[in-house]
Amino acid sequence: RDLLIEGRRAFGELKIGSLPLLASGRDTHVMSWRGTARNSVFAIALSAAGIECTPHDVGVTAANCTAEEVAAILARIADMPPVPVEDIASFVENLRAAKFDEHVPSSLLRRLWARANAEQVKQLQLLARQVVTASDYLSPA
Repeated sequence: RDLLIEGRRAFGELKIGSLPLLASGRDTHVMSWRGTARNSVFAIALSAAGIECTPHDVGVTAANCTAEEVAAILARIADMPPVPVEDIASFVENLRAAKFDEHVPSSLLRRLWARANAEQVKQLQLLARQVVTASDYLSPA
């Protein structure tokens, strides 16, 4: 119970619910609050833009990247025309996740990933725009 109280206090103090970009040492957390599936696609798009990142349930962590650098890349993503799902699929590294995937050609796995994630890819520019247009995107020092 004490941990829950402490967690809620930290959540409020750090303004995690209202700040989409949170600096943490040399990394930046992009808090999208969109779930694992969308954040996984978001992380792939950021990786394609040159950011080393890891998806999480509540967002994406950009390694060795300041909030300003992440915001600049997100602004570029927000302003670009929709990206074909096949282009994003070409950056997926871990296609072999299921039991028998080792027996399936990579090209088929990539097409299946594209089909399964097409709706998430369509939302990339909107998600990037929502993060970028937040009025106060830098976390307190």
